Amino acid sequence: MNIGYILSEPVNPNGTSGASVHVSKIIEGLRNKGHKVNLFSHNYNFDGVSNSNSGVNGFSFKNLFKNSVKKIVPRGIVRPFKNYLKYRRNMRMLNGWENGLKSCDLIYERDGVYCFKSQKLAEKYDLPYIIECNGFFWEEQMFDGLAFKKLYKRRHVQKWKSADHLIAVSGEFKKKMVGLGIDEGKVSVLHNGVEMDVYEVPSKKITDLRNSFGFSENNVVIGFIGHILPWHRLDILVEGIAQLNKGGYPVKGLIVGGGKLDKVFNEVDRLGLKENIVFTGAVPQNQVPVHIKAMDICTIPGSSSYNSPVKLFNYGAAGRPVLATNRSSITEIIDDGRNGLLFYKESQSSFNEQLEELLKDQVLRKELGKNIRSDIEKHHTWNDVVDRTEKILESSVKHK
Repeated sequence: MNIGYILSEPVNPNGTSGASVHVSKIIEGLRNKGHKVNLFSHNYNFDGVSNSNSGVNGFSFKNLFKNSVKKIVPRGIVRPFKNYLKYRRNMRMLNGWENGLKSCDLIYERDGVYCFKSQKLAEKYDLPYIIECNGFFWEEQMFDGLAFKKLYKRRHVQKWKSADHLIAVSGEFKKKMVGLGIDEGKVSVLHNGVEMDVYEVPSKKITDLRNSFGFSENNVVIGFIGHILPWHRLDILVEGIAQLNKGGYPVKGLIVGGGKLDKVFNEVDRLGLKENIVFTGAVPQNQVPVHIKAMDICTIPGSSSYNSPVKLFNYGAAGRPVLATNRSSITEIIDDGRNGLLFYKESQSSFNEQLEELLKDQVLRKELGKNIRSDIEKHHTWNDVVDRTEKILESSVKHK
C-alpha cells in the first residue's frame, strides 16, 4: 500500500515523548512490511528529519511580538485569532501536499487540532480515510486555548463520523466516542506497544548507571518516565517518597523526562528532597530501557481516564513492578495484585499504602514484574500494534 500519513501536530518522530515513539514505530513497522509510508507534516520530511527553521529555541522577533500581543490583547480575542491561524496553517500545509496525497491508496491521520482539510481531500479523491484518535481536544488542559469549544466539538465529531475507520487508544476512549454518536462498528481499540528486545540490558550497564546517580545497593529506587505534564501528578510521587524517607526507608527517586517541572522542583525543595530525587531531563529513546531497568518500582501517579500511556508498556517490558492510578484505561492493562498494584486516583494515602507494601515485599515485586512482562510480550508489542493497524488499513482499502 501507498500510505499518506498526515501529522499536523508538532510531534517529532525522532523525539522522546510517547507520541513521538508511537509515530515512529507505526511508520517504521509499516515500512518494514513493504508498504510505502509518506509522512506529510509541517516540520518533518518523509524520513522524520526536521526541516524547520522556526527559531523556537532562541530569540526571534516573531516570538517577541507574540508575547507582547498576549500581554496587551484580551484573551477572548487572542484565542479565536490563534485558532484561525492554526486552522489556516494546517489547510495550507495540506494544500501544499495535495498532489502527493492524491496519489496514495489511503489517508492515515494522527488526529490533530483544527486539521479538517484531510477530510475534504479524502472525499475529493475518494480515498479511504482512517484516523488514529488520541484525545478529546475540546476538554483537555493542554488545549485550553480553544475558542468556542462546543462548536469545535461538533465539527470534530463530524470529522470522525466521516472517516471510514477510527482507531482508539483504549476501550474507555472508544466508549466515549460511541457516547458522542460514533458508530461502534467502525472503531477499533489499539493500545500503545513496546519493543521487547531493547530491554535485554546487561546488568553491569544498569549498575553503572545507578552508581552514576549515587544510588547504593541498599537503595530502593522509585521511578517515573515520560514528558511531564500537570495531570501526571508527580506531586503524589514526591510526597510518597518524602513519607517513606520519614519512615526510615532507604528510598531514592528517579524522574526521567522533560516537560513542565517548575512546580515539581518547588515541591522537592519544600520537602527537602534534593539529595533524594534525581532528575535526568529527557533522554534519547535508546537510553530509556537502561533508565527504567535502574528503577526498582515504576509509577504512574496520574493519567487521563482514556489515555494509553507508553510508559506503562515500557515498564512492563523491563519486568518492573508498576504502581499506577486506577484510571479506566490503566485497568484495561493492570490486573490489581496480579501484574501490578493500583491506588485510588488522586489519593495520597492510597498511593503511600501501596508503595509501602511494594517496598516491604521483594517477592511481590518480582512476581508482579514477571507477570506484567509476560502479558506485554504476549499482547502489546509494537509488532502486534503494526499487524493490527495493517489489517485495518487493508480492510479499508478493500471495502472502499
